[in-house]
Amino acid sequence: KNIPVPFYFVNNHNSEEAINLYKKLGLYCLLNAGTPRKISSKLLHVIDNRVVNIHPGILPEYRGCSCVEWALFNDEPIGNTAHFMDTSYDTGPIIKIENYFFNKDTNYVDIRNYVYMKGCDLAGKVLKEIENEKIIFANCKIQEPNKGKYWHPIPSEFELEAIKKANEGKYKFQSI
Repeated sequence: KNIPVPFYFVNNHNSEEAINLYKKLGLYCLLNAGTPRKISSKLLHVIDNRVVNIHPGILPEYRGCSCVEWALFNDEPIGNTAHFMDTSYDTGPIIKIENYFFNKDTNYVDIRNYVYMKGCDLAGKVLKEIENEKIIFANCKIQEPNKGKYWHPIPSEFELEAIKKANEGKYKFQSI
């Protein structure tokens, strides 16, 4: 059965226009699907701190950018983390973490694609559990501020090394 899903477009998710739309719709939860702007405290307040992000990295160890590439470069596990957003980057309460393992013949592009496909699956599962009240904000794992690290965009020479490592089956956590 096809149920029409309404779509709303705003130029900035933190704008007055967007905030008024969220209020009008009476939204219980929002899913962040990638944004060039930090989530404002005003937006978080309107949605009662229920903005979900699927981060392509394992939190709190891999906050920030290029986390798949940094994990490859550092020979550390690759995964996705579902978390509620706060006003900092990737520091909100953790809902669920998934770790992924790859065969030695899994190349970089396939690893990257897999992480994003599994991220979509994770978003669906988490949102369904929130809808069914199996996940509530108060029961999520609070991240310790001093644990973890914020990773900046990976420099191109390190990115090429990470890609080469994956493509040659030399990524430590690649084999299952």
